[in-house]
Amino acid sequence: MKDIIFRRAFATLLIFAFLLSAGCDDTPDIFRNPDAYLPYYFYDREFTNYVNQENGIKTAVENKGYQIVEIGKSIEGRPLYAIFPNQLQLQKDTIVITCRHHGDEMASNYVLEGFLNKVFEHGSNDPHNWLDKFQLFVYPFINPDGGEAGKRVNANGLDLNRQWRKDLRGENDEIAIIHQHLDSLLRRANLNEKSVKLMFDLHGSDDLHNFVYRVPQNRDAFADYDPNKKKFFIEKTFFSDMNGLQYLQYYTMQTRFLENLFALDDFLNNKSGKITAAGDSASFGDEGMLRVVFGRQGYNALTHEIIKHPRKINIEGRTLDTLRNEGEAIYEAIWKTYGL
Repeated sequence: MKDIIFRRAFATLLIFAFLLSAGCDDTPDIFRNPDAYLPYYFYDREFTNYVNQENGIKTAVENKGYQIVEIGKSIEGRPLYAIFPNQLQLQKDTIVITCRHHGDEMASNYVLEGFLNKVFEHGSNDPHNWLDKFQLFVYPFINPDGGEAGKRVNANGLDLNRQWRKDLRGENDEIAIIHQHLDSLLRRANLNEKSVKLMFDLHGSDDLHNFVYRVPQNRDAFADYDPNKKKFFIEKTFFSDMNGLQYLQYYTMQTRFLENLFALDDFLNNKSGKITAAGDSASFGDEGMLRVVFGRQGYNALTHEIIKHPRKINIEGRTLDTLRNEGEAIYEAIWKTYGL
């Protein structure tokens, strides 16, 4: 009898221990989703292999006169990389691409791969001679610690797309390192909002459609924002340094690029599927965002949003190839807008 009681008690303890461990498991769902159509894009595996291994992009980048350089380290000590030319060229228009501010927005890296593969591996078949017209600055994985942990924030719990700021003294997060490096490239090449044709920030969204965050057509549309909300509309004073004509030119500049991109990317649309509505309905912002900080200085800064980590196989017909094709569409839209 005692033996039976002991066995039952032991079994109960085992069940309790199992339930306790399961309840404490904070593994992100995106790591254990059996229905995802693409593998999770880890920093230490997928990204490191892509930028450093023989089957990655490193050789193709170097063959085009570019370099992949470690410019600093994340909070947990992972390298922060930048891709840029060996020799900066003032006569070329400049494109700035950033990716993976938020660690759990993994699909953005597959889009970036499609873009970089098109830029650096086209060989002699490129009809545009893209790199003869443009020089490219890329920050391909801004939040490696968050990416490895499957979390939006960095190791210090910061949302890195709220940390862009003019005064970086005393800061040591990933954005401080990247922002200082980007500023140094812009100064060295004497670049400004006229010569930098596009700043394109790749993100992921819980929405089931792709869309682009940009400024509204009417600058006064968001004058009555609620500052107590966690997310608030871009207040018109964010762009108060521009007069009415300058703001209209800024809006038109963004629209011109988006028209070309929307025509090339079948998945890129907002809920209404209209560019004008995308501008008006997708203009939430925070003054610490990259697109707001540089947009206020006149740079054509946009945020590209795709499905963050699809939960169903082939949702909307998407595959790994369609994600990379979206990167190729960005390449083509840049050429169509600024290369012709």
